[in-house]
Amino acid sequence: MPVFQEEASLLFPWEDETELKGGIFSHYLLEGMKGKAGKDIWVKVDELAEYIKDNVTRAARKLKGIEQNPQITGKADFAVTRNWERAKVMDIEIARNKLKSAFEKGDITAEQLSKALDELKTRKHSKTLDAFLEGKIDEKKFGELY
Repeated sequence: MPVFQEEASLLFPWEDETELKGGIFSHYLLEGMKGKAGKDIWVKVDELAEYIKDNVTRAARKLKGIEQNPQITGKADFAVTRNWERAKVMDIEIARNKLKSAFEKGDITAEQLSKALDELKTRKHSKTLDAFLEGKIDEKKFGELY
């Protein structure tokens, strides 16, 4: 029986009900998929694998006093998910630059620029601002409607 348990511990992921409230591997897989594994806007499969391997190994040792070493085979360099926190920051920068460009071209006033920049800080944007940022209306039309 002890040999079976020892083998089983190598085959099945460990659970932690105190700190992580679930499977150690699953916890770091989900965290990585939510963006924590990525260094840029997109999380690549190699970054996700590295994140899981590093964190699962460390957490299993700390929380359970055991070794759990996820095995990764092969190499891949494609995106599996978006790093939403990073994308949010970068999207705001893109939006600011787009508004600044419209102002510099004379398509929007300083007051419109200021209002739009303030609006970017909130979660809810006007339909006109969103339409402009999404490219559905051009700078000139945005200036007329906003």
